[in-house]
Amino acid sequence: MKHNEILNQLLFSESNHFKVILDNSLDAVITVDQDGEITYYNRAAQALFGYSENELIGKNAAVLMDTFLSRGEDYLSRFLKILEKQPVGYGREVEAIDKSGKKFKVFLTFSHYTVDDHYYLTVFIKDYSRLSTYEKELQKLSLVASKTSNGVVITDKNKRIEWVNEGFTRLTGYTLKEVEGEHPGKFLHGKETNPETRDRIRSMLQQKESFTETILNYTKAGEPYWNSLYITPILDVEGNVERFIAIQSDITEITEARKKEERNNQELRHYTRYLLTLNKLFANNSGLQQLTEDLLCTGIEMFQLSHGILSSIHGDEYTIKGVVSPITDLRTGMKFKLESTYCDAVVKEKKTIFYSMVGTIDKLKDHPVYKEMKLESYIGTPVFVNDKLYGTLNFSSEEAKKETQFTIEAEFLEIMAQMIGRAIESDIARTEKDSMLITLQAAKEKAEESEKVKEMFLANTSHELRTPMNIIIGMLEVLKRTELNKRQLEFVNIIENTSENLLYLLNDLLDISKIESGKLEFETTGFRLRDIISSVVETGTYLAEKKNITFNYACADDSRDLIVRGDPVRLSQVLYNLTSNAIKFTEKGSVMLIASPEKELDSGITIRFDVKDTGIGIPNDKLESIFQGFEQVDTSTTRKYGGTGLGLSISKQLVELMGGELRVESQMNMGSIFSFTLTFSKGTTDDLPETLRSKLASGLEQGMANLRILVAEDNKFNAMIISELLTPLNCDVDIAGNGEEAVAKLKENNYHLILMDVQMPVMDGVEATQYIRNNLPSPKSDIPIVALTAHAIKGDKEKYLQYGMNDYLSKPYKPYELKAVISKALNLNIKSSEVKEPPPSVPVREEEVVDLSQLREIAGDDPDFIRQSIGTFLEYADEALASFELDNRKNQYEDLAQTIHRIKPSFSMMGLTQIYQQLIELEELCQDGQDHTRIEGLIQEIIVSYQPVSEKLHSEIDKL
Repeated sequence: MKHNEILNQLLFSESNHFKVILDNSLDAVITVDQDGEITYYNRAAQALFGYSENELIGKNAAVLMDTFLSRGEDYLSRFLKILEKQPVGYGREVEAIDKSGKKFKVFLTFSHYTVDDHYYLTVFIKDYSRLSTYEKELQKLSLVASKTSNGVVITDKNKRIEWVNEGFTRLTGYTLKEVEGEHPGKFLHGKETNPETRDRIRSMLQQKESFTETILNYTKAGEPYWNSLYITPILDVEGNVERFIAIQSDITEITEARKKEERNNQELRHYTRYLLTLNKLFANNSGLQQLTEDLLCTGIEMFQLSHGILSSIHGDEYTIKGVVSPITDLRTGMKFKLESTYCDAVVKEKKTIFYSMVGTIDKLKDHPVYKEMKLESYIGTPVFVNDKLYGTLNFSSEEAKKETQFTIEAEFLEIMAQMIGRAIESDIARTEKDSMLITLQAAKEKAEESEKVKEMFLANTSHELRTPMNIIIGMLEVLKRTELNKRQLEFVNIIENTSENLLYLLNDLLDISKIESGKLEFETTGFRLRDIISSVVETGTYLAEKKNITFNYACADDSRDLIVRGDPVRLSQVLYNLTSNAIKFTEKGSVMLIASPEKELDSGITIRFDVKDTGIGIPNDKLESIFQGFEQVDTSTTRKYGGTGLGLSISKQLVELMGGELRVESQMNMGSIFSFTLTFSKGTTDDLPETLRSKLASGLEQGMANLRILVAEDNKFNAMIISELLTPLNCDVDIAGNGEEAVAKLKENNYHLILMDVQMPVMDGVEATQYIRNNLPSPKSDIPIVALTAHAIKGDKEKYLQYGMNDYLSKPYKPYELKAVISKALNLNIKSSEVKEPPPSVPVREEEVVDLSQLREIAGDDPDFIRQSIGTFLEYADEALASFELDNRKNQYEDLAQTIHRIKPSFSMMGLTQIYQQLIELEELCQDGQDHTRIEGLIQEIIVSYQPVSEKLHSEIDKL
């Protein structure tokens, strides 16, 4: 019994399942028993006939299909009789009646089943009129799809082709038989089909949405074509993909046209840029010679050819008037027979001529130029002056060039020829205006005279300023050698820094004068880039630490040992100006100096320099004016930060004179970036100068002992300073108050050297020197004389050498500079280790391990702040030094260098000069990463040096 109940429940559940399916069928479904009564009537049937389920259940089906049922009983009888012989399912067309009495055709499909020996008939009903309309529309669509010029592809849900139209066959060459069952990409994609496009199409197919894509496909014959592909999925009632329809459009012509248009646009932009260049060259009015050279260089770059020549033609003679070529034997003024050049045809036909692949041209392959130089490409045009043939403008190359490339270039060449023709006309016209030239010459002489007056004023001003400054700086050097307490030493350092700032200002003024007068010259000498960077970084770090900001630098690894040829002094000056300016206008954050190669050739290298800061920034309307002399952002900037505004103006002009351009990018309160690029010729170690300073040695004092030196100086303070500086070297110093006294003392005594001040009363230094050289007997007439002067105008040194002096030293000078000039003048040959300029550091007694004066100055002697700062430093330093050995064992030198760079300023702030210098050396070694033994040894030295420092700092904390 229990088993039967379970079975009945299962049957009931199964029955309900099928009822749900039939209720949701799109077709009308009714069930009729063998007596013709309706036993089931689904929702689609209710919609089709208009009757509700309650209205029809138990009623005879004649209300729905009277025509059918008038024969229905016979049909049912026949159906029941032949049931066993008839296959399940039967279709026929009949006329149905809806609830309103409207008749319409339907198509019936039958199915039967037996329950308890009773037969039931299930009738599936389709609205035949709607079905017929749908089929007609489908036929129309099918006809359109088959006849359209576009390719149409229908695939199954697995993306395999079911059908393609005639348009697809015409487009690709493939028939339905050849592609049926295949994936389209298998035979349509080729070697240049973009794989990213293929992947994008696959991804979009998974999203069940229509989309359009452009892709490169290939025909059966292997020909590529651009295809605009529209793909849409066909979904079933449950939202699953049944198939895909793809419509292909051949857009090859459109795509190629767009590509051609883009190429044309690129060429237009290319030549427009050069057209603007040509216009700028002509507008610059830089003179015929410079214009010729600039046009030839521009043409070589624009046409991508090797040689450019401007010629003049006289009869059958061809003369070079301008040439830019890697062939050094070609020079201005050289003459050739016209027939021996490619220009012969240009002159004869008086039009532009171009040759491509000369070696393939029968009439030219035996030409003398081709035989000798193998010039494969040539383009030339006539140059007319006052409507008469002057000569030709020509470009050529050993490399072959497509003939089509010359078409548009010919127009530009003709423009260039017109420009050079007009320039020659102007040059001829200028030479004919003698009266104007005389006027211009007079004006020029007047301007030069004015420039001389200005120069003399600056020279005298320089002398008057430098003389007291020399006394101040010299006395400070002497004063620092005396026993001073820390407070007094601070005052001395402040005075010294202020004096040096005044000297910088004076140098800026003189530089401006030199630049404006065109007398600023640049030296060309070899130098290491890292030496310049290191020097700037050392100063920048010091300035930044005083403002509690960070100074960083980055120099590409391949630039560290790079030797180039240029002017290291002027490069340093620009970098000093930019970094100090950035530090001055940065209240918090950091300043960074970056040097990185941009382009390298066999002969030269272009280096980019950037100075970035997080300072106050510059308004957009002030970005141009900041490069003008004596110009700052506003008056409040001058009051708050000081300065004259000369630094950026000088830097910009120096960069431009060295062949670069100084640029700036800035945002208010975000910071600024000053950048420029300079191209240097490459150098070797042989180009590095043997500086005078490297010749000085620790034994210099012994080498100068017993020297007798005459100092001709009218200023007793200057004389006292020189005497004070030389006396510790065991030199015998004699003082003369003017040139006349100097001559008299030289007559009576013997000296090894005279230090001769230039401006003195009674007889100045120049007069005294000339008297000595011309009137005293040898060997006194040959005594070495060194000029001492506060002048610093360009040409002074050369002028004094012409007067008979042996060397020149500008005031104020450092002690080591005085020693150096004496050593050089006397050819002292002292063999010992190198001596460098002593760093401007505060003297610390030997028993003092730590100097906290800088920290105390910053803290204002606030004990809490000092205690906290020392504690933080100890914690920071302990952690960093602990990581040194670990990074060294792992050979992680880059990490070690970064750690050193981070902690190095802290050691400087604490006055730990020795360890600070050790850290600088260790950082350089780690950046190189080669000398492992020295790195390990230096780490141990630093750790040993740090132990007493740590103890001292802990004791300082206990005292506070």
